[in-house]
Amino acid sequence: MYEYPQTPLWKKLGIKEGTVLLLMNAPVTFIDELGELPEEVTIETSLTENYTVAILFVENLKQLKKQFPTLTALIKPKDRLWVAWYKLSAEIETDLQFENVQPLGLAEGLKDNKICALNNDWTALQFMVPVAKRKNYR
Repeated sequence: MYEYPQTPLWKKLGIKEGTVLLLMNAPVTFIDELGELPEEVTIETSLTENYTVAILFVENLKQLKKQFPTLTALIKPKDRLWVAWYKLSAEIETDLQFENVQPLGLAEGLKDNKICALNNDWTALQFMVPVAKRKNYR
């Protein structure tokens, strides 16, 4: 039987050479789960305005509403902002699901364009500045 090649997680998340990756509240094992990253990727775990890809891990809606605006205020036209929350199949209590994550990004003028399983416990939704708004964005 043919085995399909696995796309590395870092590639699914849009991480490429020279990326500044901001990991907020990430589980301690997550960096290892990304696998071998492309050259010159910088990983930040404290807030930085120079990120090109950010992944915000949140356990509940209250935490998301508190931390999300800080990251959206820093997003640049081609940046990627991922919001990660517990999957239903993880059987970890959370009040987050796609239906209450997506509207927060849309309210900030962002567009969601991809969802990704990060591992057995976490799923993430990607937000970006819409292409039509990038020229005059901030």
